[in-house]
Amino acid sequence: MASKSTLRKILSSRRKSLTTPQVLENSCKINNTISTQFLCTTLRYAIYLPFGNEVNLTPLLQKHPSGHIPSVMDNQMQFQKWLPNLPIEQYKLGISQPKFQSNLSPVQLDICFLPLLGFDIYGTRLGMGGGFYDRYFANNTSTRLVGVAHGCQQVNSLPRDNWDVKLHAIITESKIITP
Repeated sequence: MASKSTLRKILSSRRKSLTTPQVLENSCKINNTISTQFLCTTLRYAIYLPFGNEVNLTPLLQKHPSGHIPSVMDNQMQFQKWLPNLPIEQYKLGISQPKFQSNLSPVQLDICFLPLLGFDIYGTRLGMGGGFYDRYFANNTSTRLVGVAHGCQQVNSLPRDNWDVKLHAIITESKIITP
C-alpha cells in the first residue's frame, strides 16, 4: 500500500483535474443529498469553507441556519456559529476561515461534514495531514462524522493510524457510503 504522503499527491492531483463545471455539478448534487437526507432534523451541523476543488457546501448555510464553520490556530480547532457578518480571513495556503477566538467554548455538534482528499468504503479518511479533525473528534461519541468528496477521490483502501477518526458516512455526487 502506498504511503499517506504519496496518496495525498495522487488524490490531490485527481481533485485538481476536475473542471469548474464538474465541481459545481457535484457540489449541487451533494448539497441536495445533504439537505434532504441529513439536515432535515439536525439542529447543529458544521461544514468547511471550500479550498481548491473541494465540494462547496456553503449554499447549505442559507437553507439551514444552524451551521458552524471551523477555525484553526496552531494545533487547535474550533467551530464558530455561522452568521452572514462573520469575519473571514485567509489562513495558511489560502484557506479561508473565521478569525480564531481563543476564549470560545466548544460547541456540541450533531453532525460534521468533513473535507478530505481520499476515502475508502471502510470509513477511512485521508485529509491534508494537519490532523485537526482527528484531534478535535478523538473522543467523540455523539457527533456524526460525514466525509464529503467527489467520486474520483475514492480508493480501494487507505492506510489507517490509530489516531485517525473513522467516518460514519461518505457522500459523493452519486452515492452515500455507510461503512
